[in-house]
Amino acid sequence: VGSEMCIRDRRVTGETDVWAGFVEALIPMGDSVELTAAIRYEDYGGDVGSTTDPKIGTRWDVNDKVALRATFGSSFQSPTVDQTSTSTSTSFIDDPASLDINGNLVCVDTGLTSNTTIIVGGDSGLVPQAADSLNFGLILSPTDALQVSLDYWNFDYEDLIRPAANAQSIVNQDCADDGIPNDPRIERSPSGQIRNIFTSFINTGGIKTDGIDLNLTYVFPESSLGDIRANLTASYVSSFDIASFDDAGNKSTFDGAGKRNFNNPFGSVPDLRANLRFDLVRGNHSGNLAFRHIASYTNDQQPDPDDWTSVDSWTSIDLRYAYMLDDWFGAPASIAVGINNVADEDPPTLGQGVRPGYDAQVHEIRGRLAYAEIRFEL
Repeated sequence: VGSEMCIRDRRVTGETDVWAGFVEALIPMGDSVELTAAIRYEDYGGDVGSTTDPKIGTRWDVNDKVALRATFGSSFQSPTVDQTSTSTSTSFIDDPASLDINGNLVCVDTGLTSNTTIIVGGDSGLVPQAADSLNFGLILSPTDALQVSLDYWNFDYEDLIRPAANAQSIVNQDCADDGIPNDPRIERSPSGQIRNIFTSFINTGGIKTDGIDLNLTYVFPESSLGDIRANLTASYVSSFDIASFDDAGNKSTFDGAGKRNFNNPFGSVPDLRANLRFDLVRGNHSGNLAFRHIASYTNDQQPDPDDWTSVDSWTSIDLRYAYMLDDWFGAPASIAVGINNVADEDPPTLGQGVRPGYDAQVHEIRGRLAYAEIRFEL
Protein backbone atom coordinates (compact mmCIF):
# COMPACT_ATOMS: atom_id res chain seq x y z
CA VAL A 1 0.00 0.00 0.00
CA GLY A 2 1.58 3.28 -1.05
CA SER A 3 0.89 6.73 0.36
CA GLU A 4 1.81 10.18 -0.90
CA MET A 5 0.69 13.49 0.54
CA CYS A 6 1.42 17.10 -0.40
CA ILE A 7 1.49 19.61 2.46
CA ARG A 8 2.29 23.28 1.88
CA ASP A 9 3.94 22.63 -1.49
CA ARG A 10 6.22 19.92 -0.13
CA ARG A 11 5.79 16.24 -0.74
CA VAL A 12 5.89 13.46 1.85
CA THR A 13 6.29 9.99 0.36
CA GLY A 14 6.64 6.47 1.66
CA GLU A 15 5.21 3.00 1.38
CA THR A 16 4.07 0.06 3.44
CA ASP A 17 3.85 -3.51 2.19
CA VAL A 18 0.93 -5.47 3.61
CA TRP A 19 -0.20 -9.05 3.02
CA ALA A 20 -3.61 -10.06 4.35
CA GLY A 21 -6.02 -12.99 4.25
CA PHE A 22 -9.64 -13.12 5.42
CA VAL A 23 -12.07 -16.00 5.95
CA GLU A 24 -15.71 -15.75 7.06
CA ALA A 25 -18.36 -18.40 7.67
CA LEU A 26 -22.10 -18.36 8.37
CA ILE A 27 -23.22 -21.36 10.42
CA PRO A 28 -26.96 -22.05 10.96
CA MET A 29 -27.62 -23.48 14.43
CA GLY A 30 -31.21 -24.63 13.97
CA ASP A 31 -34.20 -22.63 12.73
CA SER A 32 -33.77 -19.62 15.01
CA VAL A 33 -30.05 -19.26 15.74
CA GLU A 34 -27.18 -18.45 13.41
CA LEU A 35 -23.48 -18.08 14.13
CA THR A 36 -20.97 -16.02 12.16
CA ALA A 37 -17.23 -16.47 12.54
CA ALA A 38 -14.37 -14.69 10.83
CA ILE A 39 -10.61 -14.47 11.10
CA ARG A 40 -8.16 -12.08 9.46
CA TYR A 41 -4.39 -12.42 9.18
CA GLU A 42 -2.19 -9.45 8.29
CA ASP A 43 1.57 -9.27 7.82
CA TYR A 44 3.11 -5.79 7.74
CA GLY A 45 6.72 -6.94 7.66
CA GLY A 46 9.61 -4.99 9.19
CA ASP A 47 9.34 -3.99 12.84
CA VAL A 48 5.54 -4.06 12.87
CA GLY A 49 5.17 -7.81 12.31
CA SER A 50 1.93 -9.72 11.89
CA THR A 51 -1.41 -10.12 13.63
CA THR A 52 -4.33 -12.54 13.68
CA ASP A 53 -7.72 -11.08 14.63
CA PRO A 54 -10.91 -13.11 15.13
CA LYS A 55 -14.54 -12.05 15.16
CA ILE A 56 -17.54 -14.08 16.29
CA GLY A 57 -21.20 -13.16 16.31
CA THR A 58 -24.58 -14.73 16.88
CA ARG A 59 -28.26 -13.90 16.35
CA TRP A 60 -31.20 -15.59 18.04
CA ASP A 61 -34.71 -14.99 16.69
CA VAL A 62 -36.64 -15.60 19.89
CA ASN A 63 -39.92 -15.26 18.01
CA ASP A 64 -41.42 -13.15 15.22
CA LYS A 65 -41.25 -10.01 17.34
CA VAL A 66 -38.01 -10.34 19.34
CA ALA A 67 -34.41 -11.06 18.31
CA LEU A 68 -31.11 -10.91 20.18
CA ARG A 69 -27.64 -10.43 18.70
CA ALA A 70 -24.07 -10.21 19.99
CA THR A 71 -20.59 -9.88 18.51
CA PHE A 72 -17.04 -9.93 19.82
CA GLY A 73 -13.88 -9.21 17.89
CA SER A 74 -10.40 -7.78 17.89
CA SER A 75 -8.70 -5.40 15.47
CA PHE A 76 -5.22 -4.12 14.66
CA GLN A 77 -3.87 -1.05 12.86
CA SER A 78 -0.28 -0.41 11.88
CA PRO A 79 1.23 3.11 11.95
CA THR A 80 0.56 4.84 8.64
CA VAL A 81 3.15 6.45 6.39
CA ASP A 82 1.80 9.83 7.46
CA GLN A 83 2.40 8.99 11.13
CA THR A 84 6.00 7.93 10.57
CA SER A 85 6.89 10.92 8.35
CA THR A 86 7.24 14.65 9.02
CA SER A 87 4.65 17.19 7.88
CA THR A 88 3.98 20.89 8.37
CA SER A 89 0.94 23.15 8.48
CA THR A 90 0.08 26.64 9.74
CA SER A 91 -2.38 27.85 12.35
CA PHE A 92 -3.22 31.04 14.25
CA ILE A 93 -2.11 30.56 17.86
CA ASP A 94 -3.13 32.70 20.85
CA ASP A 95 -0.02 33.41 22.92
CA PRO A 96 -0.35 33.70 26.73
CA ALA A 97 3.27 34.96 26.96
CA SER A 98 4.88 38.27 25.97
CA LEU A 99 8.02 40.35 26.50
CA ASP A 100 8.16 42.65 29.54
CA ILE A 101 9.75 46.13 29.53
CA ASN A 102 13.17 44.53 30.10
CA GLY A 103 12.83 42.24 27.10
CA ASN A 104 12.23 39.09 29.19
CA LEU A 105 9.61 36.56 28.13
CA VAL A 106 6.95 36.24 30.84
CA CYS A 107 3.53 34.65 31.16
CA VAL A 108 1.48 37.80 30.62
CA ASP A 109 -1.30 37.58 28.05
CA THR A 110 -1.47 40.72 25.91
CA GLY A 111 -3.85 39.23 23.32
CA LEU A 112 -1.10 38.51 20.80
CA THR A 113 -1.95 36.03 18.02
CA SER A 114 0.69 34.52 15.73
CA ASN A 115 0.44 32.75 12.39
CA THR A 116 2.57 29.77 13.40
CA THR A 117 4.13 26.83 11.60
CA ILE A 118 3.18 23.49 13.16
CA ILE A 119 5.76 20.75 12.56
CA VAL A 120 4.56 17.21 13.24
CA GLY A 121 7.42 14.76 13.34
CA GLY A 122 6.95 11.08 12.61
CA ASP A 123 8.19 8.39 14.95
CA SER A 124 9.65 5.16 13.57
CA GLY A 125 9.28 3.62 17.03
CA LEU A 126 5.48 3.65 17.02
CA VAL A 127 3.84 0.32 17.80
CA PRO A 128 0.52 -0.78 16.25
CA GLN A 129 -2.73 0.14 17.93
CA ALA A 130 -5.20 -2.61 18.78
CA ALA A 131 -8.73 -2.91 20.09
CA ASP A 132 -11.28 -5.39 21.41
CA SER A 133 -14.95 -4.74 20.69
CA LEU A 134 -18.14 -6.12 22.22
CA ASN A 135 -21.75 -5.55 21.18
CA PHE A 136 -25.11 -6.73 22.54
CA GLY A 137 -28.30 -5.90 20.68
CA LEU A 138 -32.05 -6.25 21.04
CA ILE A 139 -34.37 -6.06 18.01
CA LEU A 140 -38.10 -5.55 18.52
CA SER A 141 -40.82 -5.73 15.87
CA PRO A 142 -44.04 -5.25 17.86
CA THR A 143 -46.02 -4.54 14.66
CA ASP A 144 -45.39 -4.75 10.94
CA ALA A 145 -45.05 -0.95 10.90
CA LEU A 146 -42.64 -0.51 13.80
CA GLN A 147 -39.10 -1.82 14.27
CA VAL A 148 -36.78 -0.88 17.13
CA SER A 149 -33.17 -1.87 17.70
CA LEU A 150 -31.17 -1.09 20.82
CA ASP A 151 -27.46 -1.91 20.97
CA TYR A 152 -24.91 -1.67 23.75
CA TRP A 153 -21.33 -1.32 22.50
CA ASN A 154 -17.99 -1.42 24.24
CA PHE A 155 -14.52 -0.73 22.80
CA ASP A 156 -11.18 -1.18 24.53
CA TYR A 157 -8.29 0.44 22.60
CA GLU A 158 -4.60 -0.01 23.42
CA ASP A 159 -1.49 1.84 22.21
CA LEU A 160 -3.55 4.40 20.31
CA ILE A 161 -1.59 6.48 17.81
CA ARG A 162 -2.36 10.17 18.09
CA PRO A 163 -0.54 13.52 17.97
CA ALA A 164 1.16 14.14 21.31
CA ALA A 165 -0.80 17.40 21.72
CA ASN A 166 -2.34 20.09 19.57
CA ALA A 167 -0.35 23.30 19.11
CA GLN A 168 -2.61 25.63 21.10
CA SER A 169 -2.69 23.29 24.11
CA ILE A 170 1.13 23.10 24.08
CA VAL A 171 1.31 26.90 24.29
CA ASN A 172 -1.41 27.11 26.96
CA GLN A 173 0.18 24.42 29.10
CA ASP A 174 3.60 26.07 28.89
CA CYS A 175 2.46 28.87 31.17
CA ALA A 176 -0.01 26.79 33.17
CA ASP A 177 2.59 24.25 34.35
CA ASP A 178 5.03 26.49 36.22
CA GLY A 179 4.34 30.05 35.02
CA ILE A 180 7.56 30.08 32.99
CA PRO A 181 7.34 30.03 29.15
CA ASN A 182 10.20 27.63 28.48
CA ASP A 183 8.74 24.62 26.62
CA PRO A 184 11.45 23.45 24.16
CA ARG A 185 8.74 22.51 21.64
CA ILE A 186 8.00 26.23 21.12
CA GLU A 187 10.43 28.19 18.97
CA ARG A 188 10.25 31.99 19.12
CA SER A 189 11.73 34.95 17.26
CA PRO A 190 13.98 37.46 19.09
CA SER A 191 10.88 39.61 19.61
CA GLY A 192 9.19 36.74 21.47
CA GLN A 193 6.69 35.88 18.73
CA ILE A 194 5.99 32.20 18.21
CA ARG A 195 7.42 30.95 14.92
CA ASN A 196 7.36 27.14 15.13
CA ILE A 197 5.72 24.56 17.36
CA PHE A 198 7.00 21.00 17.28
CA THR A 199 4.93 17.94 18.12
CA SER A 200 4.86 14.29 17.10
CA PHE A 201 2.76 11.15 16.91
CA ILE A 202 2.92 8.91 19.94
CA ASN A 203 1.29 5.81 21.41
CA THR A 204 -0.96 7.39 24.03
CA GLY A 205 -2.04 4.53 26.24
CA GLY A 206 -5.64 3.56 25.60
CA ILE A 207 -9.33 4.32 25.68
CA LYS A 208 -12.22 2.41 27.16
CA THR A 209 -15.53 3.65 25.85
CA ASP A 210 -19.07 2.37 25.84
CA GLY A 211 -22.51 3.57 24.95
CA ILE A 212 -25.92 2.83 23.45
CA ASP A 213 -27.25 3.17 19.90
CA LEU A 214 -30.98 3.42 19.17
CA ASN A 215 -32.65 2.96 15.79
CA LEU A 216 -36.43 3.29 15.43
CA THR A 217 -38.37 3.06 12.16
CA TYR A 218 -42.10 3.55 11.77
CA VAL A 219 -44.07 3.16 8.51
CA PHE A 220 -47.26 5.20 8.57
CA PRO A 221 -50.54 3.74 7.23
CA GLU A 222 -51.15 4.26 3.52
CA SER A 223 -52.77 7.58 2.67
CA SER A 224 -53.51 9.82 -0.27
CA LEU A 225 -50.30 11.73 0.46
CA GLY A 226 -48.17 8.70 -0.38
CA ASP A 227 -45.86 6.36 1.54
CA ILE A 228 -44.55 8.03 4.71
CA ARG A 229 -41.76 6.66 6.87
CA ALA A 230 -40.12 8.05 10.02
CA ASN A 231 -36.70 7.09 11.30
CA LEU A 232 -35.01 8.07 14.57
CA THR A 233 -31.35 7.30 15.25
CA ALA A 234 -29.53 8.27 18.43
CA SER A 235 -26.14 7.50 19.89
CA TYR A 236 -25.22 8.04 23.55
CA VAL A 237 -21.62 7.86 24.78
CA SER A 238 -21.69 6.71 28.38
CA SER A 239 -17.93 6.77 28.97
CA PHE A 240 -14.78 7.77 27.13
CA ASP A 241 -11.99 7.01 29.60
CA ILE A 242 -8.58 8.08 28.30
CA ALA A 243 -5.59 6.42 29.95
CA SER A 244 -2.15 7.99 29.45
CA PHE A 245 1.31 7.67 30.93
CA ASP A 246 3.84 10.38 31.80
CA ASP A 247 7.60 10.16 31.29
CA ALA A 248 7.95 8.40 34.65
CA GLY A 249 5.43 5.73 33.69
CA ASN A 250 2.69 7.01 35.97
CA LYS A 251 -0.82 6.34 34.68
CA SER A 252 -3.62 8.90 34.68
CA THR A 253 -7.22 8.61 33.48
CA PHE A 254 -9.44 11.36 32.10
CA ASP A 255 -13.14 11.04 31.28
CA GLY A 256 -13.52 12.58 27.81
CA ALA A 257 -17.24 11.92 27.38
CA GLY A 258 -19.18 15.14 26.90
CA LYS A 259 -16.00 17.19 26.47
CA ARG A 260 -14.08 18.90 23.68
CA ASN A 261 -10.85 17.12 24.73
CA PHE A 262 -8.79 20.11 23.68
CA ASN A 263 -5.80 19.37 25.93
CA ASN A 264 -5.40 15.74 24.95
CA PRO A 265 -4.87 14.05 21.56
CA PHE A 266 -8.53 13.18 21.04
CA GLY A 267 -11.38 15.04 19.41
CA SER A 268 -14.66 16.37 20.72
CA VAL A 269 -17.07 13.78 22.15
CA PRO A 270 -20.60 15.16 22.63
CA ASP A 271 -22.34 12.50 24.68
CA LEU A 272 -25.54 12.56 22.58
CA ARG A 273 -26.27 12.88 18.87
CA ALA A 274 -29.69 12.22 17.33
CA ASN A 275 -31.30 12.46 13.89
CA LEU A 276 -35.03 12.38 13.14
CA ARG A 277 -36.02 11.97 9.49
CA PHE A 278 -39.35 11.82 7.67
CA ASP A 279 -39.49 10.41 4.12
CA LEU A 280 -42.42 10.76 1.72
CA VAL A 281 -42.68 8.88 -1.58
CA ARG A 282 -45.53 9.38 -4.04
CA GLY A 283 -45.01 7.96 -7.48
CA ASN A 284 -41.90 9.52 -8.96
CA HIS A 285 -41.86 12.25 -6.33
CA SER A 286 -40.02 11.99 -3.03
CA GLY A 287 -39.08 14.34 -0.24
CA ASN A 288 -37.58 14.25 3.20
CA LEU A 289 -37.37 16.43 6.26
CA ALA A 290 -34.52 15.85 8.71
CA PHE A 291 -33.78 17.22 12.17
CA ARG A 292 -30.18 16.83 13.36
CA HIS A 293 -29.32 17.38 17.02
CA ILE A 294 -25.99 17.54 18.86
CA ALA A 295 -26.12 17.88 22.64
CA SER A 296 -24.17 20.46 24.60
CA TYR A 297 -20.70 19.55 25.87
CA THR A 298 -17.84 21.08 27.84
CA ASN A 299 -15.16 23.24 26.25
CA ASP A 300 -12.04 22.29 28.23
CA GLN A 301 -9.67 24.50 26.22
CA GLN A 302 -8.44 26.37 29.30
CA PRO A 303 -5.95 24.49 31.52
CA ASP A 304 -7.86 25.38 34.71
CA PRO A 305 -11.16 23.43 35.01
CA ASP A 306 -12.69 26.44 36.78
CA ASP A 307 -12.43 28.32 33.48
CA TRP A 308 -14.14 25.66 31.38
CA THR A 309 -17.28 26.72 29.55
CA SER A 310 -20.19 24.98 27.86
CA VAL A 311 -20.69 24.59 24.12
CA ASP A 312 -24.44 24.89 23.58
CA SER A 313 -26.54 22.20 21.93
CA TRP A 314 -27.22 22.63 18.21
CA THR A 315 -30.18 21.55 16.07
CA SER A 316 -30.45 22.01 12.31
CA ILE A 317 -33.21 21.22 9.79
CA ASP A 318 -32.66 19.88 6.26
CA LEU A 319 -35.15 19.68 3.36
CA ARG A 320 -34.86 17.77 0.09
CA TYR A 321 -37.12 17.08 -2.93
CA ALA A 322 -36.34 14.64 -5.74
CA TYR A 323 -38.04 13.53 -8.94
CA MET A 324 -37.26 10.19 -10.57
CA LEU A 325 -37.02 10.04 -14.37
CA ASP A 326 -37.73 6.51 -15.55
CA ASP A 327 -36.16 7.01 -18.94
CA TRP A 328 -33.73 9.83 -19.66
CA PHE A 329 -31.76 9.17 -22.83
CA GLY A 330 -32.37 5.47 -22.33
CA ALA A 331 -31.42 5.23 -18.65
CA PRO A 332 -32.95 6.05 -15.24
CA ALA A 333 -32.04 9.40 -13.67
CA SER A 334 -33.15 11.80 -10.95
CA ILE A 335 -33.11 15.51 -10.26
CA ALA A 336 -33.16 16.96 -6.76
CA VAL A 337 -33.06 20.25 -4.90
CA GLY A 338 -32.56 20.80 -1.21
CA ILE A 339 -31.63 23.12 1.61
CA ASN A 340 -29.38 22.16 4.51
CA ASN A 341 -29.76 24.14 7.75
CA VAL A 342 -33.01 25.76 6.66
CA ALA A 343 -33.14 28.10 9.65
CA ASP A 344 -29.55 29.25 9.05
CA GLU A 345 -28.53 28.34 12.60
CA ASP A 346 -25.05 29.54 13.56
CA PRO A 347 -22.79 26.98 15.23
CA PRO A 348 -22.52 27.47 19.00
CA THR A 349 -19.64 29.65 20.13
CA LEU A 350 -16.58 28.40 21.99
CA GLY A 351 -16.61 31.58 24.06
CA GLN A 352 -15.66 35.22 23.77
CA GLY A 353 -12.34 35.63 21.94
CA VAL A 354 -11.68 31.90 21.68
CA ARG A 355 -10.32 30.95 18.27
CA PRO A 356 -11.53 29.74 15.86
CA GLY A 357 -14.86 30.71 17.40
CA TYR A 358 -16.61 27.37 16.81
CA ASP A 359 -15.75 23.67 16.95
CA ALA A 360 -15.04 22.63 13.36
CA GLN A 361 -14.84 18.95 14.38
CA VAL A 362 -18.51 18.94 15.36
CA HIS A 363 -20.40 21.84 13.79
CA GLU A 364 -20.84 23.36 10.34
CA ILE A 365 -19.96 27.02 9.73
CA ARG A 366 -21.46 27.50 6.26
CA GLY A 367 -24.99 28.22 7.48
CA ARG A 368 -27.94 27.76 5.11
CA LEU A 369 -26.83 25.82 2.04
CA ALA A 370 -29.00 25.33 -1.05
CA TYR A 371 -28.09 22.77 -3.70
CA ALA A 372 -29.32 21.06 -6.84
CA GLU A 373 -28.16 17.78 -8.32
CA ILE A 374 -28.69 15.47 -11.26
CA ARG A 375 -27.97 11.75 -11.09
CA PHE A 376 -27.73 9.66 -14.20
CA GLU A 377 -27.18 5.89 -14.32
CA LEU A 378 -25.12 4.61 -17.21
